[in-house]
Amino acid sequence: MDTEKLSKRVFVGIKVSTPLAEYCAALQSCVAGEHVRLIPSEDMHLTLVTPWNTTDERAVIQRLQDALRNTKPFSLTLDRLACGPNNDSPKLLWIECAASPELVALERILADAFDIPEHRPFIPHITIARCAKDDQERSMPHHIAQRVEFSMTVDAVQLFLSPEQGGVGYTILASIPLLQEDIVS
Repeated sequence: MDTEKLSKRVFVGIKVSTPLAEYCAALQSCVAGEHVRLIPSEDMHLTLVTPWNTTDERAVIQRLQDALRNTKPFSLTLDRLACGPNNDSPKLLWIECAASPELVALERILADAFDIPEHRPFIPHITIARCAKDDQERSMPHHIAQRVEFSMTVDAVQLFLSPEQGGVGYTILASIPLLQEDIVS
């Protein structure tokens, strides 16, 4: 059997709430009609562990559950609409998120759990548009940067399946709830 066909491209992230996705979709209007591909609101997320290939989905889910065992819900705050990741020729329009101690700790816990080396800085963001693949020599307009104010409670972390090459849409393979504190009445 060809194990290459059994391999899935997965990543770990935070699925944005419906109100936040609607807010992000409204911000996409600043590049409407440009040479960009808008990210559908149902696909908006914040990546915590970049994509990799796996043939053992169960083991990945177990590792994710183990890593999140003591992580409590926290607030994710959006700071500004900007272009990135390269200031000279940005290819993405994204909303940067505040690097709160809880978010940074979560990213570090997951990087350790999935043996991700610290080779690049963690820039928490939600991508809302990309330059069209057939127009990679162009970049996002630089005049877009603006402050935004929105937040959501992060109470779960998701394992996403990336679409096959040429496909669209992410599938949530697992959603791991964060530690809920007991409510004393």
